Amino acid sequence: MMASFRQRRDSIDALIRGALKHARKSGRKIDKIELHPSRWMFFEMEMKEKFPEKLEDKFDAIQFKHYTIAKGSQFMTDIMAIHYKQPIANG
Repeated sequence: MMASFRQRRDSIDALIRGALKHARKSGRKIDKIELHPSRWMFFEMEMKEKFPEKLEDKFDAIQFKHYTIAKGSQFMTDIMAIHYKQPIANG
């Protein structure tokens, strides 16, 4: 049971890192990543373990330096949705 939980949590972490790496390689900036509530639970637990003094008991989003990771809708069809920042035109 414990190994399965850790594997699931690690897979969510790898999924987020992969999205960030892909965006960086393609020259795009991520504004927000939404996780399906079933995946959010694992992410939320990991963040509470890493930063217990900085987080509330229940939270629906966490702001990092350049992007936000948020709990998505129960009606999401995918496990993750990525919202990119709109490029600003020079001029």
